[in-house]
Amino acid sequence: MTNQPSYQSITVEDGDTLWTIAKQYNEEYSMTMEEFIAWVGEENDLNSFAIKPGESLVLPIENPTMSTQSDFELVMNEE
Repeated sequence: MTNQPSYQSITVEDGDTLWTIAKQYNEEYSMTMEEFIAWVGEENDLNSFAIKPGESLVLPIENPTMSTQSDFELVMNEE
C-alpha cells in the first residue's frame, strides 16, 4: 500500500468549466488557479480545456479519510 494521497473525483455537470471548478474548490487547494487547471488537465489526460457533462475528473484535493465514523457518531448522538 502506498502513502500517496487519495484525490477527490467529481462528475462534470452542465455548464462546468475548468475555471468554474477551480473557483468552486479554491479554498481546498494550495496552488494558483492556473496551476490547479494545469494539474487537472495533466492528471486527467485532457487534450484541451473543454470538458463535457458526465466526464469524471480527478482534482488535486485530498479525499477525507474515514469521515464515516465521525458522521456515524454524530448521528448516534442526535436523539
